[in-house]
Order: sequence, then structure tokens, then C-alpha cells
Amino acid sequence: MILPPLFYTDLFKHPFPAKKFKPGLKKYEELRELGDQCLKLYEDLISKVKFEHTNFEYIEFGAELAKYCGEKIKISVEIADTLRRSKPPKNEITAIIKRIEYIRDKFKYLKNKYESLWLRAAKRPCLDYNLRMFDYLIDAYNEKIDHLKNQIYFKNPFLESEWIWSHERTCPKKPRFFRKKINIEKSIKKALVQTTVCNHMKIFINQEYIGEVLGRFSLSRLPIILRVQVFDITEYLKKGENIIAIEAINYDGFKGAFNIFGQIELQDGSIIEINSDETWLYSENQIYNSINPWKSFNFDHNGWNNVKSYGPPPNLNGDLKKPNLLKGEISLTQNYFGAQGYYFAGIEIFFGKIIRFFLKYLIGFILRRAKLFG
Repeated sequence: MILPPLFYTDLFKHPFPAKKFKPGLKKYEELRELGDQCLKLYEDLISKVKFEHTNFEYIEFGAELAKYCGEKIKISVEIADTLRRSKPPKNEITAIIKRIEYIRDKFKYLKNKYESLWLRAAKRPCLDYNLRMFDYLIDAYNEKIDHLKNQIYFKNPFLESEWIWSHERTCPKKPRFFRKKINIEKSIKKALVQTTVCNHMKIFINQEYIGEVLGRFSLSRLPIILRVQVFDITEYLKKGENIIAIEAINYDGFKGAFNIFGQIELQDGSIIEINSDETWLYSENQIYNSINPWKSFNFDHNGWNNVKSYGPPPNLNGDLKKPNLLKGEISLTQNYFGAQGYYFAGIEIFFGKIIRFFLKYLIGFILRRAKLFG
């Protein structure tokens, strides 16, 4: 299995990701109808079940997920089309809000049932993170209702910070070095930074080591949870000039990338943001290391180049909603990497293994033939 099923990824994707919404799961109507049919069949069979009666609920829940995933996508597509075409009258906005409240309440129901079924079969670890996926959708619906009440018909929900890396078609398994200067004109009250990477990065602020992040393509829950990390950098920043330095590596040998988003609350209550974008600089020079002065503000970065940007989410790594870090929020990520990421982590690795397989046996065959015929 190279890629996770679209049913799962579309279930937890943001319901209003773009003005013109084009779902990855095209046959959502069929999915909804199939879920309905399975629920009807369940009702017919449940009275005939003689044992394991309680476990039969898991089948019902699977059918409900299919039904409401189909309904979720259908509602999102129709609402997006309506809001994109024209400014709806008040009565139509009211009807749209009722549809959003309907599907939002269905996901509240699914969340509660999911928790109940989980605890019947397993212990708590990892459950809370999964429940946050339901909360993510419920919050997205509540935000959309608030926006509509304030005549805001679309607002980009994703991070504006961009996925960046060096300008390389493939990436050797060696570190790459990145720098960004920021100037803070007022005293700092609180500062947080969120980071995610493919595969590994070390973060430095004003030459001080902050922490590291490890992120990789995985269908396992723990690597997905740990893929996004938030660090409190209040004590490392200062009023005036600052430098963020990153040492990053991609162990797959293909395209790497990282994304950084930060919020700095100043003493006067204003907030400034840190975003990874094309203004960051990078170097491939292997003379640098974690103790080298390349992390200092006054370092001469002559010869360093502007990074390559793959754009903001949902490019490359799928949904990464913009969080309010200062209120304790964090972006959630799933077990998919977006269209480009599917290519990077799936197709390239797949064909890379095929090529290595043929080269290995082809070279062996040629050597054996050469020895045979002298």
C-alpha cells in the first residue's frame, strides 16, 4: 500500500479549503449511498445476531463514516459553488448555516461514538489525538458559521508559511543550512514557533539550540503526531535584530522541505508573525556544522542563495491549518503529503526501488557473463 485511502483523508480534510472546492474523492455520492445501503442492511441483520452483538456496532459505525463522509463532501461542494457564484440573500445564508449545523452535529455524534467504541476495545493512548481530528472539523464548521454571519464568504484556513528547501532536483543525504534574519522593534511578551519537516531539522535562535523535529511519510500514528512541534522561544529572542538558523537533512535522498510558522506577542499587545518563504537563504556547503558560526547574526552569508519554495499548505503536505499558537493551538497533519508529496514519497521511492533492483541484477549478470567468456 503506497498511498492511504482517499476515504480516510477526505473524511478529515478541511470542509472549505478553497473558493472553488474540488474534492479528491470524486465518487462521494456513491460513497454516501453505499453507507446508507449498509446501514439499512445492518438494521435488517441486527435482530438476527445471536452472539458478539455489541461488536456489531463497529460495522454500523463504519457505514456511518462512509455515509457522512459522502454528505460532508456533497455539502461542501454545493456551499462553495453557491458562495462563489454570487452574494447570497439573507434567507439563503440562513439555509446554508442550517446545512452546516446539520453536518457539524453529525461529526459531534461520530466523535462521541468513536470514543465509546475505542474505549470498549482499547486503552486511552492515541485516542485523544484522534478525537482532535473530529474537533478540527467541528471547529472548522463553527468558524464558517461565524464568517457567514459576518458576511465573510471565504477565508483561507491554511498556513501562509511556505514549504522551502534548497534548489536541487534530488537531495543527497547530507545537511543543508538555512538562515533568516528578523527585526523586532518592541519588547517581547511571548514567542512561539511551529515547525514541521521532511525528514529532520535542528533549530537555532541567535546561536542557541532550540530543539529538533523528525518527520517522515508513515501510516503509523506516532510519527504523524510528532511531525509537527511547537517551541517556546521567548527567552531566546530579543528586541532588535535576531537570526533563525536551521540545519536540515532528508534521509530519503529525494526532495526535502520544511515549514516554519511563528507568532510573537509584543508588550503592547500587537502580534508579528514568522513565516518560511523565498526570502530565506540556504547553503549546501558541508564545512558548516552545529557549532560553526554560520548561526550568528553577523555571519557573512556571501555565496548563500535564496531557497526554493513549494508554496504554502495544502501544497506538499496536505492540510496544515493556521493555528493560534499563543492560545495553545497546533496544526494537525495526517498520513498523506498532498499531490506533490504523493509523488515524492510514493512514486519516486517506488520507481527508485525498481531501478535499483534491475541495476543490481543487471550488473551481476554482466559480470557473470564477462567471467564466463573471459
